[in-house]
Amino acid sequence: MQLQAAAATCQDWLGMPTQAEPVPSFALYCEDEADVLHGRMDAIRKHYGVNWADLEPCRFVSRVGYNNELMRFWGRNREEGEATALLQQVREEVVNWGARIVIIDTVADTFGGNENIRSQVRTFVNALRALVLPVGGGVILNAHPSRAGLSDGSGLSGSTAWEASVRARINLTEPKKQDSDDDAEQEPTRERILKVMKSNYGPAGQRWRLLWDDGVFIRADAKSTSQMERLDAKNKLLAAARYYVSRGFHLSSLHGTKASLTAKAVELPSCKDIAFSALKWAQEKLEEEGQLVPVDIGPQSRRRRYIRPSDMVYPDEIVTAGEPT
Repeated sequence: MQLQAAAATCQDWLGMPTQAEPVPSFALYCEDEADVLHGRMDAIRKHYGVNWADLEPCRFVSRVGYNNELMRFWGRNREEGEATALLQQVREEVVNWGARIVIIDTVADTFGGNENIRSQVRTFVNALRALVLPVGGGVILNAHPSRAGLSDGSGLSGSTAWEASVRARINLTEPKKQDSDDDAEQEPTRERILKVMKSNYGPAGQRWRLLWDDGVFIRADAKSTSQMERLDAKNKLLAAARYYVSRGFHLSSLHGTKASLTAKAVELPSCKDIAFSALKWAQEKLEEEGQLVPVDIGPQSRRRRYIRPSDMVYPDEIVTAGEPT
């Protein structure tokens, strides 16, 4: 397997707190190429304001176009299962990396049995749980629902052993139209419903309405950013840039660094309640308007790009003709 590294950091997820410290994870993706996965991760990274260098704990492999069965079943009633060489490879990677979260995407690619046979389903789920049991970790197993699962809202496919074997299950689906139960009449929508279908360690039935926004899902009930709020964010972000530059602080032009303008701005009382998406928009608009300009500082071998108001200059910046002094 050719492994890829990705960045990880601790953030609230959909308004809910997550683990206090990052934990190593490993993901086996069978449906998307590596560049697609990187593109998705990049959108998430930007949304949370982190950089790729923060991320060493996450590893993933894309195996599009390969046989990705993790277990096969044989015998008269096909009740006896055996691990494939790929499952052994995954097990070795999880152990060597110390992964506490394992993501398997999807059941259709990795389960080499009949999902209507309960014993096969339980054997498969138990084999996956064994990957992380020694470290008290967890497995996230993605599955596509059957037509019946879509129709009745359960999100299930095949045997109910899937529901019985896992410790928790969540379902992500499109909201149904108020006036129609016919899936064929559904129009494309950015909305999704995330619902807890089962939880052995907490209440089931919780649901959240989500929106697909700029490459990530956000809570639909999160505070919306009006045009007036965006203009206010632009003024406050420019004021924040002036504040830091006047004190000799170098502001990175990238959103995903701790020294970025957007990251430093939220440390100020004037900006702490402004949504990150609004601050990102504000910086992009200020750059388009020429009120914020990028500059390169440092010797040629260690040159770094920073950003500043167009009418200010860093103390160690080399000023060329036509630039403000």
